[in-house]
Amino acid sequence: MGLALLLTVLIALADVIVGGSAVLAGLLIAGPLVAALRLDARATALVGAVALSLALFVGIPDMDFATVNHLSRVATVIVGSALAIFVARTRFQREEAANFLKAQHAVAQILAETETLAEATPRLLPAMAPPLGWEGGTIWEVDRRRGEVAPMQTWTAESADLVEFEKATRTRRMARGQGLPGSVWERGETCWIEDVQQDEMFARKPAALESGVVTAAGFPILGHGGVLGVIEVYSRERRESDHEMIGMMATFGRQIGQFIERKQADLAVRESESMKGAILAGALDAVVTMDHAGRVSEFNPAAERIFGYSAAEAIGADLAGLIIPPEMREAHHTGLERALRTGEGEVFGRRLELTGMRKDGGQFPVELTVTWIEGTEPPLFSGQIRDITPRMRSESDLRRSRDQLEIILQGVADGVTAQDTTGRLVFANAAAVRVLGYDEPEELMAAAPEEIMERFQIFTPDGEPFAPADLPGRHALAGEEPPDVTLRFRVLATGEERWSVVKARPIFDSAGTVLMAINIFEDVTDQMRREASQRFLAESSKLLAGSLDYETTLRQVASLTVPRLADWCSVELLDEHGELQSVALEHQDPRRVKWAQELRERYPVDMSQPTGTPHVLRTGQAELYSEIPDELLRASARDEEHYRLLHDLGMRSAMIVPVDSPEGVLGTISLVGEERRFDQDDLSLACEVAHRAGLAVANARLYSERAHIARTLQESLLPPRLPSIPNVDTAARFRAAGAGNEVGGDFYDLFDLGEGSGWAVVIGDVCGKGPEAAAITALARYTLRAAAMQTKSPSDALGILNEAMLSQHSDKRFCSVAFTSLSGAAMDGGGALDACVASGGHPLPLVLRAEGGVEEAGEHGTLIGVVPDPDLCNRPIQLAPGDAIVMFTDGVTEVRRDEREVFGPRHLVELLGQQAGRDAGEIADTIETRVVEAWGGEPRDDIAILVLRVCP
Repeated sequence: MGLALLLTVLIALADVIVGGSAVLAGLLIAGPLVAALRLDARATALVGAVALSLALFVGIPDMDFATVNHLSRVATVIVGSALAIFVARTRFQREEAANFLKAQHAVAQILAETETLAEATPRLLPAMAPPLGWEGGTIWEVDRRRGEVAPMQTWTAESADLVEFEKATRTRRMARGQGLPGSVWERGETCWIEDVQQDEMFARKPAALESGVVTAAGFPILGHGGVLGVIEVYSRERRESDHEMIGMMATFGRQIGQFIERKQADLAVRESESMKGAILAGALDAVVTMDHAGRVSEFNPAAERIFGYSAAEAIGADLAGLIIPPEMREAHHTGLERALRTGEGEVFGRRLELTGMRKDGGQFPVELTVTWIEGTEPPLFSGQIRDITPRMRSESDLRRSRDQLEIILQGVADGVTAQDTTGRLVFANAAAVRVLGYDEPEELMAAAPEEIMERFQIFTPDGEPFAPADLPGRHALAGEEPPDVTLRFRVLATGEERWSVVKARPIFDSAGTVLMAINIFEDVTDQMRREASQRFLAESSKLLAGSLDYETTLRQVASLTVPRLADWCSVELLDEHGELQSVALEHQDPRRVKWAQELRERYPVDMSQPTGTPHVLRTGQAELYSEIPDELLRASARDEEHYRLLHDLGMRSAMIVPVDSPEGVLGTISLVGEERRFDQDDLSLACEVAHRAGLAVANARLYSERAHIARTLQESLLPPRLPSIPNVDTAARFRAAGAGNEVGGDFYDLFDLGEGSGWAVVIGDVCGKGPEAAAITALARYTLRAAAMQTKSPSDALGILNEAMLSQHSDKRFCSVAFTSLSGAAMDGGGALDACVASGGHPLPLVLRAEGGVEEAGEHGTLIGVVPDPDLCNRPIQLAPGDAIVMFTDGVTEVRRDEREVFGPRHLVELLGQQAGRDAGEIADTIETRVVEAWGGEPRDDIAILVLRVCP
């Protein structure tokens, strides 16, 4: 192109020099040169444009511009240029067509000479790309399973250095829609990229830039099933999208796609034929093909072995005379004739058991399947024949063994069934028939699985509903080895309940396929009832023993009863007036409970009735109604409305048992079953529960009576209320430890010494508890009151008490006492309070000063009632306004848990130091609360606290 342009310029310049005739000569020379240099139409047009420019301006120096001569030259240039362009375009198109034909011929030849795509791909790209002006290319294979395209073959022209780009291509896999190959696959059409660096689709830009690749195009390899692969080509020169080029490459894509599908079809046919041959050769069954005339056309090795003929002997022979017994040949000919005439036959698509004949004339049982081979003309028929002699023998042996096994299983106590893969029963022994509620085995096996299950309600041992889909047999049919399960079955028709351990195991054939499931029902009703009764009694006994609030406990027992033992439970007790009172009424549905309560209020129990609750209360004899017929309901009803309401309760079975005790019948427990049916075992369990409930009620009532006595006695040993001391704020707190029916050993007292002598404050702790301790407490309290009237000395008063205890009691009981006398100006309306403290083995009182200081008052002395001459002394202390004296027993300062001190004297001192400024009641409450918390909520020793505070 550059040489032609230079030549044209030189000719045009010569024209300027010689005056214009050289222009025509230049064009006449340029045309042949364009053809000789094989320039394309674009380059030729450029040459013409330059020549035209020179022709336009060549006349300007001679003032010849726009003259006839000048315009003639310009027209000559235009015509010559057009002619040259036409020549160049025609030549280029012819060369392009020739190159395409050459490439097409090469591709066709390659595809004709190769058997597989892998064999053809190394030759395809060198044959296609160079004639069409491409410098490199890649064939990509579509992997539909992975959803990606992968490079199958790459090619690069020897003159092109595309090493990096080719390397990047060979190791690249692209997903559908990714990059140029992936986009071609997704769209199913050609993609042309004029400049790969400017296109977002192109995924190998760095390698393309390094190798100088500018233009790339991708063409789909198309088959009937869609895109099979992608042809990608590229060039280092910029190439505009070329419609004709796209059409050429699309043709190549279709050619290669047709080749691939044709080869795949050929391969499938070859594989099918090979497989057919292998199947026929290796088949255990005889395969015999017969034509429309009844002649054998195929006879496989198994047929040779079974019938005794060689294939050479059999092929072409009449099938009927070869392998069919004489007595059956006429039927064979008739059936063949009918099939050929109507296109139908009784044997097609069916499995038949017939008799075959060997070469030696021997007959044997066979299984036959006949197929009309479609697409054959004249028709061909294929028969698959199996010698079933071994199977018939095995079936006979199996029937004999099964009969023997059935005889054995009929004598087994456990229920045994067999289910086929549909879940239907194919065997059931006598025990299974009985357990499942049928009269005959045939009736049971004729029933659908759903029909059998509809007869029962199934529960877990905890009483939760159990779904039939979770039965072991269902899992066994799925090929699993299910664990054994224990279940409770309730027969809906009768309400009877039975317990069974259900086991199931799958039976497999030789191929590992499940044939059936064997189910075993082991009846464990007696064992489970015993265990359930023991558990129920243990739980109910624990509830009954857990609280002395017997009404709450009985309500808990009733809740425990429903639904484990009954659907309804009612507990009624006689009160102290002999009136029957409802204590508990339970049902799973709270709405029904409310309804039943309203029914009872509307129709109260008639105590004159000869049966039911009144009879049980009078006689102490339980009543069992395994079945409640309608007649019984009518007899029990007061009126028609009462009957209707009773009927709506849905009572099927009932028990009324006495709540008895050594003192007699205390009440009744009524149990009702809506679905279940009670028996003697249920009655025995209910009676035992009621008896234990009676003992619990009697014990609780006895305890309450004793606790009332103890509480009354305890209250008599303490002042009913603290007397009021002028200008002194007082508070007392007392809490007895242990059982509520025991009298505590701690005591306190506060009394006037008379005649304006002041007041005495006493606190003490008697050794032990109960009546003996109460006697000592009474002695101590009243002796000290009397002694205080004789002497104003606290220690002398304690000495008098010591003498009284030694003289009146020989059981070596003792006590500790702290005695404080109070007097002074504070009682007259102001000033300090004088106190004198003596302690006989008792913890010393603590004085809380108004400013928060804490100190002990008094001096430790000897226990009272131990020795004749105890060491006792008086210690005075003054209490200023705002001061408080706190007296207490050792239950306050000897709190120990797990052998560890939790609250002791040190803790009490610290606590008192925080109470300055508070009144006596607040101080006493704080001490009591903290000590009870330290004991863990249940003190194990009596607690007594006295607080006296001088009003500020």
